[in-house]
Amino acid sequence: FGYARLAFQTKTGFLLPHLQPNDGSASRGVGFGQFINYNHFAFLAEMTLGLVLGLTLRRPLKVARLAVGLLVSLPLVIAVVYSGSRGGLASMLGEVLFIALMVFVAAPLFTGDDQQLKENDSGRERAGRIGSLLVTRIILIATFLVAMFAGIVWVGGDPLAARLESVSKEFEAKGPANYSNTMRAQIWPASWQLAKNHPLVGVGFGAYWIAITNTHRASGEFTPQEAHNDYLELLASGGVVGAALALWFIVLFLKALVIRSRDFAAGLPAHATGALAGMFAVALHSVTDFGLHVTINSMVFVLLLVIAIIPVADFEPRSRYAESVS
Repeated sequence: FGYARLAFQTKTGFLLPHLQPNDGSASRGVGFGQFINYNHFAFLAEMTLGLVLGLTLRRPLKVARLAVGLLVSLPLVIAVVYSGSRGGLASMLGEVLFIALMVFVAAPLFTGDDQQLKENDSGRERAGRIGSLLVTRIILIATFLVAMFAGIVWVGGDPLAARLESVSKEFEAKGPANYSNTMRAQIWPASWQLAKNHPLVGVGFGAYWIAITNTHRASGEFTPQEAHNDYLELLASGGVVGAALALWFIVLFLKALVIRSRDFAAGLPAHATGALAGMFAVALHSVTDFGLHVTINSMVFVLLLVIAIIPVADFEPRSRYAESVS
């Protein structure tokens, strides 16, 4: 849908009434795809990309699977480049590195790949076979990173370069005397001060845009509607109590994830790894944006939470795996 807008949209409204035309210039700051805000599209693309990468790289290596994974991944990467989301680009890089960490550190031996390992292999033979599998995956991930960077440079061009150069302006300590914009350099200190003024239970969820006027020092022409940092906004809106409840939920999720990973001989399965990669990208991007405030993004994020811990019949539990090996 985003590609169709780039190719054919010439005026406001493209199936949806409030979508502004985007000529591909990343400096315009308009939306992409079905989103009015281009960063919100990037959140959705990141979550999708993480799941695809997990299913592609964390499973047994097959040419057809790799081809499909590449065909799905590259259009997502290029779309984020066209959208102009700087946080989206950084988060995509982060989730690729997260996948690499999960592949090479957390669980370097895979149930599907170790079919090549024979019971009567010597230690040296087994080490050689495992080493070759890891080298193959290193080459694959390195190739994907090179392709991703090449696509970013080729597609982004000068508009993307201008967009990246504007990052420093977002964090300038002071704006002009009649400053009216909502840069992060002004919003973040104001949000932190708001959190300190209401430390226990915050100002209430949904009240941020009203309460921030007490601490945000600007002309008043524009009022920040969000903190552009979901962690700061959580602290300002819910205080210590809200932050503690969020932390409690994270601990419960990680506990369920650890329990689920014990059921599999090779650690976390591919679908769980991909879901975690998508959530990791959201965690990174939420430092600078508020994509989970959009309903579809929050729903997809919840789906990733479920995918990460749900039992899947296609994977053999550790006990049955052990029996098949013995």
